[in-house]
Amino acid sequence: MKIYAVGGYNEVGKNMTVVNVEGDSIVIDNGIRIDVLQMYDLEPEAMRVAEQKKRLAEVGAIPNMAGVEGNILAQVISHGHLDHIGAVGINNLNVPLFATPYASAIGRRISPESKFNPTQYKKIVQINNIGIEFVEVTHSIPQASIVVLHTKEGNVVYANDFKLDDASNIAKVDYGRLKEIGKEGVKTFITESLNAHEKGKTPSESVAARNVEDTIKFADDSGGLTIVSTFSTHIERLKTIFETAHRLNKKVVVMGKSLISNLKSAEDLSLIKISKDIKFIRKINSVMDLLKSIENKKEEYLIIATGHQGEEHSVLSKIVNSDFKFDKNDSVIFSSNVIPTATNIANREILEAKFKANKVKIFRDVHVSGHASKEEHRRMINLLNPEIIIPSHGTTKMKGAYMDLACEEGYKINKNLFILNNGDKIEI
Repeated sequence: MKIYAVGGYNEVGKNMTVVNVEGDSIVIDNGIRIDVLQMYDLEPEAMRVAEQKKRLAEVGAIPNMAGVEGNILAQVISHGHLDHIGAVGINNLNVPLFATPYASAIGRRISPESKFNPTQYKKIVQINNIGIEFVEVTHSIPQASIVVLHTKEGNVVYANDFKLDDASNIAKVDYGRLKEIGKEGVKTFITESLNAHEKGKTPSESVAARNVEDTIKFADDSGGLTIVSTFSTHIERLKTIFETAHRLNKKVVVMGKSLISNLKSAEDLSLIKISKDIKFIRKINSVMDLLKSIENKKEEYLIIATGHQGEEHSVLSKIVNSDFKFDKNDSVIFSSNVIPTATNIANREILEAKFKANKVKIFRDVHVSGHASKEEHRRMINLLNPEIIIPSHGTTKMKGAYMDLACEEGYKINKNLFILNNGDKIEI
């Protein structure tokens, strides 16, 4: 068995791992690094694919598959976040692509030509001598999965990304199946490491729901416009925002292409029911028209908009750079964290400074992470009892924190615990 660390082993983003068994390879994830796109002001959808791939590869925004060997049988996508699925149309491998229905819906929008096969939990898809299985887990997006490859040389478990949230109302952790897989035997465990340095357990989404509701109510007491920004795929969070706005008799306007598309996909799959009273606006000209029309009745509205990372072309940035008249009664609620890259941190600081200059009240980090903290990682190790562990999806510091944890559980560096960088290969 050979494991290729293609992308996401030195940074947060552009995730890809390749598992090769007896000459046959399965590609897991095919992500993009969004902060690099922002840094170089690249918009992939506006470029021809050949130009797109060359430029994005040059700046390190997509996985570099040079050196990957073997006959690629299939791609497997763990979930629908762009750092795991965003490059499927660029690194187009022209092989069957397996993902849960929600991730498949997102993938088809990104790459209509890709051969997505929506796959349900509790089903093993056999491709030659390799079985592909999705195990349900909680994360900040519906239908996130732990990927299991059943091979002649043992099971490979890939857990990017997850948290162990037993109070989510749209997903469950399939502890039973994880225990069964652990008893069957796990040869190699590849796992995210983003929050391995955080002590304890990541709070449940139910905690975020209470904080979101409380903050929106508090902002509403000021009598101005309320703007909320969160991840466009965080359907459970968006559901909370909708419900809170309804209780406050707010008129809800959703602004931004990604928000609208992801909500529509979720509704099509019965993951959320959207009220007919909610207004959707995709085009920026229509956004500006709406803002002008509500200047004298701002308190009646709650706007949900893209742009919480400070992206230059997002709705939030367009609004704050417009001539819309903000005042001290208006509020912006960031129901998100800042993705920990230098570009995102800088962009977000600029965005907040502009809102502050307009006297807008800012509520930061009304959010809980979708990533496991230290004790959840420990629990996963104990559930699976893997022979070999490879931390991924993180910086050297993040992976180092995971290594410390694994050593606490009896693993030995360079014996059954390995740290890889992009482009590395390990034979097991």
